[in-house]
Amino acid sequence: MKKIIITAMFATVALTSCNEKQEKEMEKAMEDTEQMAQDAANDVEETTEEVASYTKEKVTTMANDFESNVEVKDNKIVAIKGYDSYAMFRQDVMALPSMKEADLSNNSESLKASFNKFKASIPEYLRIDDVQDAIEDVEKELNEYESELTGEKASMKNNKENMEELQEAFDDLEEEIIEARKKYVDNKEDAMEEYMEEINSNRKQSTTQKYLDATEEYNEEMKDK
Repeated sequence: MKKIIITAMFATVALTSCNEKQEKEMEKAMEDTEQMAQDAANDVEETTEEVASYTKEKVTTMANDFESNVEVKDNKIVAIKGYDSYAMFRQDVMALPSMKEADLSNNSESLKASFNKFKASIPEYLRIDDVQDAIEDVEKELNEYESELTGEKASMKNNKENMEELQEAFDDLEEEIIEARKKYVDNKEDAMEEYMEEINSNRKQSTTQKYLDATEEYNEEMKDK
């Protein structure tokens, strides 16, 4: 309100003391100044909204990020943050060889329940084709192991062979997760390069538009993972 009153007073004084040509020039200058001020205000508002949006997106991305959540050392998975059922099922599979024969049947139900929880709670970022195929292979070997605990093929020798097949399938699953993580990290590096190129471009764009274009390039690159 103060801005409008001051502008009006300034216009009154200026228009009174100037000729018609000067009046028009003054009016035009005032209009341009008002428009520039409005554009600047709009840019600040848009930039603030975009920063808030990007921050939220970044948080979501990091919460579902191979690089930060899947810990790998010496080409082995150390842990997967927030995916406790993975660690539990892995522990159950690795414990099979030391299981007593008399306990195998009772343990079978627990193992199946552990797998079902593991499969149902898999994080969204792991729901990719190669990993899903490897999980299906694990399920196939698990079903075969369970079905042959009793019946004509039931024997400790056969059980051990099925355990080994199940463990190998799980090892293959972990290899697929590690490979998927590597691909994700590589893509992320490329995506960040694209992002920085857009941010640092010499095109005549507002800061807001540069961030929008950069984010679009980043997301497009990450879709290839």
